[in-house]
Amino acid sequence: MEDLIIIIPTYNRQNYLKRVIKYYSSFPCKVFICDSSKEKAVVESYENIIYRWVPQSTFYQKILDIINETSVDFYALSPDDDFLKEETLLECYKMLKGDQRYSIGTGGQVFFNEGFSDGLFTKNSANRMRGINDISFDSHMSYVKYFEAHYQNIHWSVFRKNVIETAFQILSQCNYNNARLVELTLSIEGLREGRVYVSSNGLNYREIMTGEHWGTVAPPITKYNIKYNDELKSDIKKFQQYYKNDGGLAQLCLVSYLDAWSPKTTMSIIKRFTPKPIKTLVKKILKPNKSGDQSIVYEDALMTIRISNALADD
Repeated sequence: MEDLIIIIPTYNRQNYLKRVIKYYSSFPCKVFICDSSKEKAVVESYENIIYRWVPQSTFYQKILDIINETSVDFYALSPDDDFLKEETLLECYKMLKGDQRYSIGTGGQVFFNEGFSDGLFTKNSANRMRGINDISFDSHMSYVKYFEAHYQNIHWSVFRKNVIETAFQILSQCNYNNARLVELTLSIEGLREGRVYVSSNGLNYREIMTGEHWGTVAPPITKYNIKYNDELKSDIKKFQQYYKNDGGLAQLCLVSYLDAWSPKTTMSIIKRFTPKPIKTLVKKILKPNKSGDQSIVYEDALMTIRISNALADD
């Protein structure tokens, strides 16, 4: 994976760096840790790990700085408290490298609780795109609708350089308050360039945390929150303004994403932002989607050992 770089952004969570550095130190690619904490961390040195302390940098800018200063074709994003499985990362990387149809590579979402006492598990709601590689669509917009209506987190995935670079340029310009718009923007720019390859294997092994998690701060992007949360309402207005002339793809992504959770009233929430031709297209393509959810024990002996080893000195 000589032309792949993993980027791990972190901020005031340096207690996670020891384990993440230990885990990624054996990976056959460069790993950049961009730390915007007020204090510089003391980290162990490894040949493939590059630690950057950038205390004045924003989340968006520190990602862009690494992209601008390096010259590879593919980038993967990983949080500071989770782990990417090397074999699935390689699978996604090879698929993007060998097939121009794909702009993003991702895989299954697997979880473990703090302390790793209960082993690995997964959820249907976190892996809603399974099988999408094998489905035929009559148009790319139909594919876009299906993707967003069956959306799962693609924030921590493998991206072609132009996709992640464009997405973070947009994010830097719009400067959204809600961090959940990062992954939505990444998916939009990825879908603009092609399709998303979804491996049937686990890629993201994610720690379920009781605190310190951005998801507890950023409200979900739902019709209710768009209507009643002033910051999110402002963000959606910025989103609509930026994408008003993009031909409808971003509008369809947002509507389909919202429709997956509440199909009856999504259109009424953003109708005043959406041009009439796009509303007609959305109504034609959009159909309600319902998905059940359950927790399932996930067997992966290799990752169980790897994660246990990484957490051993925590």
